[in-house]
Amino acid sequence: MNAIKIIAQHKVFGTYFFEAFEFLYENVRCELKVEEKKLIMTFVGRKAIPSIYNVFFKVHNLLFLILGGFPKIEYIFENNIEVDVSKWARKYDTASNYNEPEARLCEISLKTVNESILNKMSTVHHQTLSSVQYITCAYYCHVVTNHRIELITHTIDGFFRHTSFYMQLFQQIKKHNPKKRKLDYIEMVERVFKRFFVYHRKYNCQILKSIHVKSKQEFYEIIADTRNDFSHFLESKAHRLIKGTDMVYFIDLIFYAERLFILEEVLEVEISELQVMEYMYILHDWIDKIVNKRDDRIKSKRYKRVTSAKKWNELRKTLK
Repeated sequence: MNAIKIIAQHKVFGTYFFEAFEFLYENVRCELKVEEKKLIMTFVGRKAIPSIYNVFFKVHNLLFLILGGFPKIEYIFENNIEVDVSKWARKYDTASNYNEPEARLCEISLKTVNESILNKMSTVHHQTLSSVQYITCAYYCHVVTNHRIELITHTIDGFFRHTSFYMQLFQQIKKHNPKKRKLDYIEMVERVFKRFFVYHRKYNCQILKSIHVKSKQEFYEIIADTRNDFSHFLESKAHRLIKGTDMVYFIDLIFYAERLFILEEVLEVEISELQVMEYMYILHDWIDKIVNKRDDRIKSKRYKRVTSAKKWNELRKTLK
């Protein structure tokens, strides 16, 4: 019998606690729990250690999608012997700005992390998921923003082409256009952002308003023209992004929409709408401050707390 124990940390576990649970996957017993604000994952089975790691990596990838970043691994024990984790791939060191408690999309429980969900994870295109993990890692934060926006715009069709939704949408559009041979990139962008804009409308997030985009169609054209300009040097690029600051928040919007698409539609995980609402409000407040230099139409609890604290500190200074 072999065992791997992983101790990891993420800001979410500073305030978020879930009941310990376990399940069996590929004859490996998997247990997840939170102790002293750390995530503890244990994997036990009769398989060789490398095979048990394969199970762990599937769970780890699922947690990346749920949390918006990898829980940072602090310790790994193989059969109670500590191993060196310093040489792990850079993609597992997610940038600190993605280590946000509010980014969690669903509860962590046996309903969201189990054998059935992990089997569905096999349908998520591994190369594309790995690309997103590198784009959001700490090392890639130092890479020129033009390159990061180019890469993440390609992950939209990278994910979508490898789902059953591709053929469904293709057949639907082909009924009205029999000569259609494949989906256009912008059609895939629109489909991946479907759930994002359901919540955007439902909770009146006003992100498009904050970036002065008049419609969802214009938003899709911005992504498509940016991708086509950087990758294919195509002539149609009237809506392309030019400023690096605009590219930064578009990267985050794409990343969030992709996570919603994969978790809610591909993996069929029940999303926590209150979490979605708060994080999309955070995105609105952050973007509004960057683009419009405004902090007078705050929506999120986080920015309200920060603003209140700032005003209180300023008041204290005047009273001294």
